[in-house]
Amino acid sequence: MSQSATSALLHAGFRVSLSHACKNAVKTDASPEALWDIMRCWEKECPVKRERLSESSPAFRILAVEPRLKANFNIREDANPSSRQRGLKRFQANPEANWGPRPRARPGGKAASEGLAERRRLLQNKRKEPAEDPAQRAARLKTFPCKRFKEGTCQLGDQCCYSHSPAAPVASGDIPITDCPETTTKLSPEPEAAHGSIPGPGVD
Repeated sequence: MSQSATSALLHAGFRVSLSHACKNAVKTDASPEALWDIMRCWEKECPVKRERLSESSPAFRILAVEPRLKANFNIREDANPSSRQRGLKRFQANPEANWGPRPRARPGGKAASEGLAERRRLLQNKRKEPAEDPAQRAARLKTFPCKRFKEGTCQLGDQCCYSHSPAAPVASGDIPITDCPETTTKLSPEPEAAHGSIPGPGVD
């Protein structure tokens, strides 16, 4: 708020002081109606273009009311506080970089916190997988057969990153055939029956 508005509040008998929250804000014991009247009086001295205001706008309705308080905008000496006259800093700057709330205290004091910061610096990005070497990646891809080469549609030739070497057919003689031990049991031959004799039940 300018010194003219501050002086108007002081001339009207109100108390006013600067605020620590915002450099353009003030603290005062004036009522909202008195503040609106001072604003209307200021608009009469520095008028706005009323034709640009819509009749339904809040600004048009506020300025349409006649002020009951006649504001006096003559500058008073006490409108400018002594702290501003002396150039004192009302909003202090941070004393150091990254100044603000710190983490909770840990056993070991400052030495432990410095060690933790050093450990964090050393372990930074350690959990990420390292980038694969291009030569190793090319060699790894060469171990996989090219599907398009099998289909006869690959046109890259030697520039293809996959293998174009045909898989060697497996000969039938290369695979040893082993009998399952459960199926190699031979049945003992039954004794041949005597010629002309038919064994029957109850016959020795």
